[in-house]
Amino acid sequence: MNLMEWLQERPSKAQALRFSRWVGGEPERFAALLQLWMNSPDKTLRQRAAWIFSHVAEAHPEWLPPWQDALIEHLQRADLHDAEKRNILKVLASFAGSSEKLGLLVEYCFERLQDPREPVAIRVHAMQVLFELGRLAPELHEELREVLLMHLEGGSAGFRSRARKLLKQMDGGKGTTKG
Repeated sequence: MNLMEWLQERPSKAQALRFSRWVGGEPERFAALLQLWMNSPDKTLRQRAAWIFSHVAEAHPEWLPPWQDALIEHLQRADLHDAEKRNILKVLASFAGSSEKLGLLVEYCFERLQDPREPVAIRVHAMQVLFELGRLAPELHEELREVLLMHLEGGSAGFRSRARKLLKQMDGGKGTTKG
């Protein structure tokens, strides 16, 4: 299977899952996918690669730690497609740990979270990343709590639902928020 040729086609979900299983069969294929994705100037190709990446990352989270810094750096691209943001944040929420780049990730997530023009999925994944990082650095939970409460009233249904869930968890399950 040719990685570049496949990514240039418009895949169906079934094809994407089949391809992610093929990539997920070998760490070298995963590395090739990430290199192609992160170095491509083609937004459509990057969007498709991000989709495959999220499927493979879900199946093989053990392959992610060496790529964490590269993923955080990739988030800094000015021409990033929303699908790339969404898929990277979704994956980072499941494994983000110690890294030299965590400051960049925290700043990026707070910016996305507070921008009402961002798609709700990106904002929700950003809040989840911050929540997970707050388990390692509890002071983040305080800042996250303030931001969530500030944006709760004007947020979409999806935003409010996730925000309430996280606020409840940060409050020890007491459910102290209304809105």
